[in-house]
Amino acid sequence: MGAVALSKALNMSLPFGVKVLIIADAGGGKTHSLRTLLAAGIQPFVLATEPGVRSLAPCENTHCNVCAKTRDYGPDAIPWAYVAMNTGGIDLLIKQAADVNTKSQKMLCNIEDGMRKDYNQFGEVLQLTKNFVDHTGRSWGSPMEWNTDRAFVLDAATELANMAMAMYVGKRPVYDKPDYLVAQRMTYNYLHLITNSLRCHAVVLGHPDPQFNEAVGTVRITMQSVGNKLSPQLPRKFDDVIIAKRVGTNFTWSTAEVNAEGKGRNLPIKADMPQDFVPLIEGWKRAGGVIEPTPVETR
Repeated sequence: MGAVALSKALNMSLPFGVKVLIIADAGGGKTHSLRTLLAAGIQPFVLATEPGVRSLAPCENTHCNVCAKTRDYGPDAIPWAYVAMNTGGIDLLIKQAADVNTKSQKMLCNIEDGMRKDYNQFGEVLQLTKNFVDHTGRSWGSPMEWNTDRAFVLDAATELANMAMAMYVGKRPVYDKPDYLVAQRMTYNYLHLITNSLRCHAVVLGHPDPQFNEAVGTVRITMQSVGNKLSPQLPRKFDDVIIAKRVGTNFTWSTAEVNAEGKGRNLPIKADMPQDFVPLIEGWKRAGGVIEPTPVETR
């Protein structure tokens, strides 16, 4: 029995929103497509770890299907917060270059420079997940208390993984195996939190990671994360896993790529779909989803 038939048979409603993963190369339209959540009656809030928030505003493409659907929403329709990864600056890169030039790999893996405290942007992400304060300084309350009229968006998981590593090792130029294990666990725990503890909708954007399976000689595309062990585990946390693509000026979604971890619970298993959250939210509604307003006291 399908999800729609089951929900009707049990006369039930879904008490939580959709959990969506969108995987795309840079320029694939994943951030801009978030605007269609507005057309679906959902207010997105974007926690950005990459400097691509311009894509949240209307674009200059007169043929953009996303903008055609959301022309009533201006450039400030989506609140966002930006946590930038600490680059360390030019002096640190000069020091690292000298270390790489003069030290062995073993020594590089064991550098303890006491700088980890400067690289806790992962902690800043956690604080914004506890209390979302946008770039204007306005607090929107805790995403943990939001209802299904809102969507919490992480853009993107790739830089989150880098933050998890830097939180543990600072800006050490070489990583050791235990470093990967710690960063993988922190990244997994965060994604587990937002896919299992949020009642609102949750959308995670990521970049593709082609992984070669030596046993069968095939390549499988999943989401880039910390190392090769964590990435294949992540798609199972989501209801819908979408591959976003751009061919020329045509932007599409697919859940049916033969070499990718696509999944469709609220979307059909299909290629060449428009980049549009409206059909996805409608599918969630047919399975029992109800848009419930966030209480005023939590706003």
